[in-house]
Amino acid sequence: PGESLQLNFANDALTTYEWSSPDDPSFTSTDPALVVNPDQTTTYVLAATNGCGTIEDQVTITVLSDITLTVSEDQLVCSGDDITINASSNLPDGNDATYTWEWEGGNTFEGSDLAISGIMETTIFNLVFNYECGTIEEQVVITVNQAPSVSFPADPTICFSGDLVLNENPNEGLAYSWSSPDDPDFSSDEAAPTVSPAFTTTYDVVASIDGCPDFEGSVTVLVIEQASVSISMDTTICEGDQVELVAVGTAPEDVPQSYTWLVDGVEVGNEATLIQTPSADTEYTLIYNYGLDCEILTGTVMIFVEENINIDELIVVPDDGSFPIQIDIGVVDTVTAVVSPDDQNLTYTWTVDEEAYGGNSASITHTSSLGGPVTYAVTVTNNIGCTDEAAVTVEFIAPTVAVPNVFTPNGDDQNDFFFPVSSGGVEVLEMKVFNRWGQLVFDNEDLDRGWDGTFNGNPAPSDVYIYRILYKKVDTDDAEIFEEKGDVTLLR
Repeated sequence: PGESLQLNFANDALTTYEWSSPDDPSFTSTDPALVVNPDQTTTYVLAATNGCGTIEDQVTITVLSDITLTVSEDQLVCSGDDITINASSNLPDGNDATYTWEWEGGNTFEGSDLAISGIMETTIFNLVFNYECGTIEEQVVITVNQAPSVSFPADPTICFSGDLVLNENPNEGLAYSWSSPDDPDFSSDEAAPTVSPAFTTTYDVVASIDGCPDFEGSVTVLVIEQASVSISMDTTICEGDQVELVAVGTAPEDVPQSYTWLVDGVEVGNEATLIQTPSADTEYTLIYNYGLDCEILTGTVMIFVEENINIDELIVVPDDGSFPIQIDIGVVDTVTAVVSPDDQNLTYTWTVDEEAYGGNSASITHTSSLGGPVTYAVTVTNNIGCTDEAAVTVEFIAPTVAVPNVFTPNGDDQNDFFFPVSSGGVEVLEMKVFNRWGQLVFDNEDLDRGWDGTFNGNPAPSDVYIYRILYKKVDTDDAEIFEEKGDVTLLR
């Protein structure tokens, strides 16, 4: 608008020109080089006449007035959204124009429609519209809200009577709505509420902001309930014995917990079970920690160490000094356990060849009617359970009579008498001695001493004599009579 334009540049003096306008009936002109200045689009008609006739033509002058630019409205979107901004004008077709978008960071785009993928922050988009008659500028603001989220605690575990902040990264620009399916009385619109549930509880939250989908989530707060610990009772053990101390905590298996055993402040173990061999009375202290210091519990147990008992020896009577000890079949033997210390309340458990035998006594008596080894074993126990064991083997042999083959009755008190030697368990019933001519020189005169080497009160001469001895077993039900025959040499 306001500009002038010459409509005809080819005119001559022999031609007449008549101008008119269908858009303005009052307009006429005969100016060959008409200059017009319309304020709106107008069509001009020219009739040119000369000696050859008349021709007509017309021209339309387009006046670019009231050009407007239309752009998208400002938008509120969520981070990561795709956006499109549109621009258009009422510029008639056929007129040249450009659309140039500019935004922060030196970014530009040529075109009426601008598309951005995944916009992440609020951005101002400036548009410059250039056309033949001028420039129009517009601005579009895309406000970007961050998608709502809630930062739940990495470890939503608390001790009994503890508390927890449910949102570690609150955003005051968000609207929050908290609730709990486990606690119907709980609700909150705080960004980061602090809770102290008495039991494991789930909390739900809805976080919202304009332009973005709501965030919905939940967190379960694990409450470590108050626990206790029990430990072994005071115990008395025997010297040298092991003792097993056991602690049992009631915290759930998935809850961290530790056991520490101390003696006089020095750690001696870090497991629930402690095995020790104390040499003296000892007090053990347990420290039980659960739930990362939810609570530290302590307890003590006293272990009393009792002097042990020892079986010093097993005494067998009779004892022939051999090894193993030999005793005639049928002879009653006595086995005695010598124990130290002997001032305790002791219990004796005896076996003979692994069969229970006798009563609760330090000694037992026993006899065997069969030959062969017999093992006596005893377990001695005191009133707190300390024990010791011992065993001895005795060889039972058949009773025998041993007869010397020479004696010297010369009055030197050395081998002056001829008599049978018994292993015990036999009784000599009869002993007769004969000379080489068959005369009876000794006939049971004194079985306790034997033959003194005399005959009819006179010393018998050095010679070989024949003997006959009858004997039987004693302390048995065997009535059999046994006979020994042989010869003995008398030397003077």
